[in-house]
Amino acid sequence: MKRRLFSLLMVLTLVFMSVPYISADDSTSEEGTHYEVPVELYNSDAGTHPWANDGLIHTAQVVENDGLYEYSVTFKPFKKGLITYKVKQFGVWLDGERVMVDPVEGEDGYKTYTFTTNERKGKLQLDYKISTIPWFKHGDLAFDWSAYPEEDEDAYYNIYAKINKSGNDTPSMANSSVNHSARVVDGDEGYEVTLGFKPAQAGPITGHITEFSIEINGEKITCAPKTVDSVYSTEYTFNLTEKSELLPVFFRVDAMNFKEFEADLILDWDNDPGEDPGNGEDPGNGEDPGNGEDPGNGEDPGNGEDPGNGEDPGNGEDPGNGEDPGNGEDPGNGEDPGNGEDPGNGEDPGNGDEFEELPMNPSSDYDIQWKVPVVLRKADDSDVSMANPALHPYIYVNKKGNNYTYYVKFVAMDLSGAQGHVTNAFYYGPSKTQASNQGGGNWYFTLSEKKDKIMMAFWVDAMDALQGGTPGAGEQDALLTVNWGSAQLIDDKTDQGQNEETVNTDGETVVEEKLKEGEKEGEEEDSLILAIELDFEDVPKGYWAEGAIGYVISNGYFKGNSQGQFEPKRAITRGEMVTVLGRVANVEKADFSGTSFEDVNASKYYAPYIKWAKENGIINGYSDKRFGPDDYLNREQMAVIIKNYLDYKNFDFKVSTTVSYKDFKEISSWAIPSVSKLSSSGLVKGMGNGLFGPKADFTRAQVAQILYNMDDLKNK
Repeated sequence: MKRRLFSLLMVLTLVFMSVPYISADDSTSEEGTHYEVPVELYNSDAGTHPWANDGLIHTAQVVENDGLYEYSVTFKPFKKGLITYKVKQFGVWLDGERVMVDPVEGEDGYKTYTFTTNERKGKLQLDYKISTIPWFKHGDLAFDWSAYPEEDEDAYYNIYAKINKSGNDTPSMANSSVNHSARVVDGDEGYEVTLGFKPAQAGPITGHITEFSIEINGEKITCAPKTVDSVYSTEYTFNLTEKSELLPVFFRVDAMNFKEFEADLILDWDNDPGEDPGNGEDPGNGEDPGNGEDPGNGEDPGNGEDPGNGEDPGNGEDPGNGEDPGNGEDPGNGEDPGNGEDPGNGEDPGNGDEFEELPMNPSSDYDIQWKVPVVLRKADDSDVSMANPALHPYIYVNKKGNNYTYYVKFVAMDLSGAQGHVTNAFYYGPSKTQASNQGGGNWYFTLSEKKDKIMMAFWVDAMDALQGGTPGAGEQDALLTVNWGSAQLIDDKTDQGQNEETVNTDGETVVEEKLKEGEKEGEEEDSLILAIELDFEDVPKGYWAEGAIGYVISNGYFKGNSQGQFEPKRAITRGEMVTVLGRVANVEKADFSGTSFEDVNASKYYAPYIKWAKENGIINGYSDKRFGPDDYLNREQMAVIIKNYLDYKNFDFKVSTTVSYKDFKEISSWAIPSVSKLSSSGLVKGMGNGLFGPKADFTRAQVAQILYNMDDLKNK
């Protein structure tokens, strides 16, 4: 009965939809110039592939005729676990309007969708549905036209390019990202060389080249990035006076904490990219490097289809936000019902029993034992390390004689939707020394003094994978910061006690908080943060946004989910963000019925807030018809929405500092005024290393922090 009702609903939806359809029967492909263009499907504004990319035939047939381009894109059925899926609806965005396309049915369930544009397109927004999933997914079709230069382009030719690790023939992590077909334009003074890069998928994680430099005649030159409408969406151009075959290059990768790596760029001026036999060590280059049916994706099981990474925004429409029941819209984790296709650990495919988390196990042989909060910071102490979420929020320290033994625990860390594990740990005393491994993520080491900052180094399996898989290849330094001011005395066998410790009425040994200089007993710090005890298992003591999270919870801006979690690291969606701002503004939902965009269902929890925001100039949407409420919000979009909201509230922006970001050129022109205004007023800060990260997702913890900053500045 449910299936019949669902089928009837789909029929009625198609009948009454006001979206235009293109009939495949109108296609004419008898004349014109034919192209076979490599194509990939990506999650919207991301470097990850959705499940449907497995069903995409990665060569599109394109016919150019009288200035029009007719694209034919084909999907085949694809399996995930025991379930076979098909792309069942296909809508492409042309000139700000979603155009639904009827398929031509082929053998074995193949479906071909044909549509026409008035120009070449490197990227097209796509809305599609797959079988068993009743809502539209949003993605980008990326077409690689590099093999077909247009007539009005400068005359150029292609040479083969690859990137090896510095000083040897092993491919660098950047080799899986670079377009092996480098573009060369001959000039009067030499050669202009252009390299294209796409997101690098190596092992379980995805990384993006964020900075690229090259050494020419002993001078290190940083190349300006250029965003292009192509699979290789970022290009870097440099000039050579001669046909150099090996050049030192330097690059930074976001998934590697923006650490700079050195490598060798190899240019083969005599070979067309198609003549390279594949290079053995670089699978996927073959006769047509980088273009195969699905280059580089086969060896990366699970990337892009991991629940929560693009395909499944998290826990339903608005997990834990009270007004939305939560998971009713998304039973069974979206496209991944039951994790059937992932033998092993489900969330961590392939690790099986290799990593089993065990309780902390400090030795009982001590004179004094403490339990101490810790934070892992970057090696230069400039910010919290990306590995901090993997660190247990406290350590045990045993004092025996004049020595201190530190017991540290690491859990699995999230890296671009995949999991990484610490496989080796080192500490820097007089020299770099390997820590002792107790198993289950537990490590310990002994120093001759009580320290509040300890330099350490770590091997993480997922980061090593980006460097070719050699253990330790992706080693990262970090600073273990030990907060002795909040230490808890567990036991003192010397009976000498410690002046700082007292025993409370429950018999628990605690540390008295010392008064700050000039502070009188009973005085409270001037802060908006309420003295509430957070009870979220994923917000440990000392978490960087702990105070801000407490503030937004106490004010009712946010709520945790039904599992007792706040989900601080989960990216917030556009619909959730507008809902939160509506709560801050005390919007009366009853005053805003209906919907402002075609893709916003009036029955959804966020609909009245989106209508309020649209009517008050806080949001504009991707177009007049599309808002994308379930799309993740990135940082530059956040800046525009927050700035518009503050203008709506007549907020008095006070310039407190001048801010300059290294990735300023990557910020979209429409977002620059908002980013500048919020940064100069101190409302937002960068992501470390002088970067703003305009395309990075905006997380729930970051939202909490900016809401706190807004109210804090407003009350000063």
